[in-house]
Amino acid sequence: MVCFCHASVGKIEQFVSQFSPPPAAGGGSAGVSASVSAGNGVTAPPPTLPLVGTGLRGENIAKTLWQWLGTRELPGPAFTPDPQWLRTPLPQMQMTPLQGGTVSLLGQLRAQAQSQLGLDLLHPAQAKAFSAALATMKARLATLARNPALTRFSPTPWVRLATLNDAVTAVHSALSSPVFAPSPAQLDQFANPGGQPMAVWEPFAQRLRELAPMIAATRQLGIAPGDTEQLAAAMHSLTQVKVPSLTAEETSVMNTLSSAMSAVKRLTASLGGNPLQQGYAAVAAKVQTSLNQALRQVSEQLGVKLAGMTPETALAEIMQRLPALSPQPSRLVTAGSVKAALEAKAMAALQWQVPETHPAAGTGLLAMSFAERMQTALGGSPFLARHCTEGCDAELLASALG
Repeated sequence: MVCFCHASVGKIEQFVSQFSPPPAAGGGSAGVSASVSAGNGVTAPPPTLPLVGTGLRGENIAKTLWQWLGTRELPGPAFTPDPQWLRTPLPQMQMTPLQGGTVSLLGQLRAQAQSQLGLDLLHPAQAKAFSAALATMKARLATLARNPALTRFSPTPWVRLATLNDAVTAVHSALSSPVFAPSPAQLDQFANPGGQPMAVWEPFAQRLRELAPMIAATRQLGIAPGDTEQLAAAMHSLTQVKVPSLTAEETSVMNTLSSAMSAVKRLTASLGGNPLQQGYAAVAAKVQTSLNQALRQVSEQLGVKLAGMTPETALAEIMQRLPALSPQPSRLVTAGSVKAALEAKAMAALQWQVPETHPAAGTGLLAMSFAERMQTALGGSPFLARHCTEGCDAELLASALG
């Protein structure tokens, strides 16, 4: 019997105790000149944390550039479609996008339960074991929700810092591509991929977006795109999976801990070392240094002299000089995705009464994500395949919670 081990509660409490608060208030907002024009990577201590954001200088520029990149699906590989694709009509989904999303999420849940727990939700006995495991997780979350240390815990400053670092990382990645300052030939490649204006490709990309959830489900379930009977049987099994409902308090604890663990994981992967051992001020200084470097490079590529400007003025100047680029669906419109879409004509024609939401997809995927983040942050999965030798109450909990 798989269970969410009671020993995980102590590990979580220890993890929470490592979070240091942000620096004490002091200092005001600085202009861009000190952080960008110095050129030596030396930064002053970060200013006071406001209600929103981290307060690091140039944060608004990095986050706006990140948003600009995201809306254009950049940076990424060059979009080099085959013009012949436009002569091949793609099938049109009959299910709603939400219904298709449910099919995809249930397929994803089955794949994650297999990978993390060794349970195949297509088999009733293993699906029952999965439900029991989530019942033990619910009990642990209820215990944590009553812990004063957890109810007071807020990783918000660290989450904001990790989010800013994500933005800075995306800008650095874009700087190694021609995104910000393309040559005339590169600009033509962005505007007319495959020799056709991007506007011609937009309906094609949209049709692929509509088909993507169903294609993803068949891949996650290992089903051929045209095998509607096998897909129907798999969906029937997956929609029978039972999960316990979580209270608002239990959901809040899980979301708070997941955010904290995700932030630590992303900062560790990007900056190296254990950010909690380094402390907030030291990690913030690393992010500021990386941000300064990114802003210097952006200003050089765009020919903007940022010295002496306020962050607001600098942002306006940078945005005015960015090239006019349309979304580049290079990750979506590929030879593989087009081939799969053409093979999925039978799937696209289905008109099942698939629910637009399903508890197993919601709670189940949250639980799998939570467990994966715990494994990364705390070492070892919180879900054990066998009962531990001391203090295990999994059977009692699963029985009490149904």
